[in-house]
Amino acid sequence: SYVAHYLKALALYQQDELLLAQEAVSLALKFRQAHLPSHVLAGTIAYKQGEMNRAERHFRIYWNQVPGDRRVSLLLGATLLKLGEPAKAIEVLEPRVSAAEDDPQYLSLLGSAYLADGKPARGIEYLEQAVSLSPDTANLRSQLAMGRLAAGEVDAAISDLEMAINLDGQLVQADTLLVLTYLKRKEYDKALTAIEPLMEKVPDSPVPYNFRGAAHFGMGDTGAARRDYEQALKIQPDFLIAHLNLAKLELSANNTAAAKGHYNDLLSYDKNNLKALLGMAALAYRDGQVNETEKWLKQAHEYHPKAIEPALLLIEHYDRVGETGQALELARATSIDHRDNPTLLGLMARIQLKTGDNTAAVATFRKLTEVLPNSPEAH
Repeated sequence: SYVAHYLKALALYQQDELLLAQEAVSLALKFRQAHLPSHVLAGTIAYKQGEMNRAERHFRIYWNQVPGDRRVSLLLGATLLKLGEPAKAIEVLEPRVSAAEDDPQYLSLLGSAYLADGKPARGIEYLEQAVSLSPDTANLRSQLAMGRLAAGEVDAAISDLEMAINLDGQLVQADTLLVLTYLKRKEYDKALTAIEPLMEKVPDSPVPYNFRGAAHFGMGDTGAARRDYEQALKIQPDFLIAHLNLAKLELSANNTAAAKGHYNDLLSYDKNNLKALLGMAALAYRDGQVNETEKWLKQAHEYHPKAIEPALLLIEHYDRVGETGQALELARATSIDHRDNPTLLGLMARIQLKTGDNTAAVATFRKLTEVLPNSPEAH
């Protein structure tokens, strides 16, 4: 019967036999499609397997029938966040928050959903409530710090991160955020101090060495920065950000050949890496290599057709070499996805003027005025 299959699936799930549990719960639902506990179990198994679309489908079937169930609301909300749908997660979680005022997990999830939806003030509000209910939970402090950083409350974020680290010495996320915050504020001495415990926690990770390299580079100690980045690559040769940082360091010293070598190394691991492709284009442009510049920009745009930066650079390249027709064609195509980008609008209007299409240029400048009223190009 469906009950027997359900109980078998539950036992297998508790033993972490996810594939067998999935097969058993599928049989339960085959015999009785409307069995709601089987949908919850099937959704939970799918969530643990990383199959978020399947998890949402099962949780949603239960939730549509029993929308007041806080546990399933929590599961569905978490699944929607994983799917990158924070607004939908809020729709599920917000109506039941009054019944969850004593549940820090529920409040923190709702707060995280608001942060992901670009509403840091509401996110902080719920995360503060969660922390007040469970002040000694390091992970909640870390989440609150992320919210404060999003809202620009950097000093308060640092305080929360330090508290999180004190509460849980193994919480690597809090150490990482604290280091990044100090680096962003250019407080390099504090960053170096914060990196030391992170190195002790994850000695086999390239990340702390990359952070330390960034701090040393910010302090102007390129020798120490180079050693740190190279150590990161000894630990993990395909650690791409260290290759990029070494290229940046070599460029700062005008060592273009060495920078090109690092970009090539990076591209050997990730041939589509946008920063490396644009870096190679910039080096070619610096050396006056017109065809090479175009080759790298075309490759960047081909691999990243929705990205605005390679499109803008390629449009500028076409305009610079006198290919105004190609420049205008690419500008029009790019405007489909980036119609309100002021840089694109200004570039398109100037090219339209060059081609003698004054009517279109005026219309584009008018659009630029709407998007960016204080733009000097629009007046």
